[in-house]
Amino acid sequence: MQASRGLAHGRVCPSSSAPSTSGRHLASVCPDRGLVSARAIRTSRPPPPPVEQEHPVERAFLCYGVPTSSIERAERLEPALLDYRLERVWPMLDLLLDLGLTGSDLGKVLITNPRVFQLSPEHHARPVVDFLRHDIGLDTQGLRALVTRFPAVLGMNVQGQLRPQLAYLNSLGLCHDTLAELVLSRPLVLGPGIETVTNFLRRCGVPRAQMGRLIRSYPIDYKVHWKGIQLVVPGFPDSSSSSGL
Repeated sequence: MQASRGLAHGRVCPSSSAPSTSGRHLASVCPDRGLVSARAIRTSRPPPPPVEQEHPVERAFLCYGVPTSSIERAERLEPALLDYRLERVWPMLDLLLDLGLTGSDLGKVLITNPRVFQLSPEHHARPVVDFLRHDIGLDTQGLRALVTRFPAVLGMNVQGQLRPQLAYLNSLGLCHDTLAELVLSRPLVLGPGIETVTNFLRRCGVPRAQMGRLIRSYPIDYKVHWKGIQLVVPGFPDSSSSSGL
């Protein structure tokens, strides 16, 4: 692990190192070499075109063990990926590696939210990590699980979003001892959708003192919203059959 970290920090990708000049290597790259004379090689058919080198952004992810299939899929989902600034990509990879994410985990983050790798670690990601560790109470394993599952949290603003949301959750009766488990199981509680849910619960007559217990125990979808007394799910038409919710 330390060796791979050193390669990553040194910005040296194993795939980009200079090829060996040993006879075995040359024979594997070009079987004719070592089997015929140099004159015959010069007079034989033209050599094949050189192997296309990886794009610098691709090479950065490959150096950290991100599977090629994940990079290719991310490129299809985010065409601008190869235009990302390397001075942002490298530090974000370092930060995520420090959180314990593996190459496979990084691939999941890349597919789920590739723009995470254009965040500023010092102004966005690190303050969020500190908040999750000290205010929410997540340990290293919890941080790895949350970031892998919900990488968008790294782009949230601590002072403008996360701290007010934490105060709101506390006002619903959610104590510090239960926050870590709640955030890991339902990370969207850190987003604005929870206010829509609590408004609906209030309209249903749920006392505010019981909302925290209900939020912990019931798997509410924080992406839905309510129009009047009807449940509205993004991508689906309004359904009068939902009015009883």
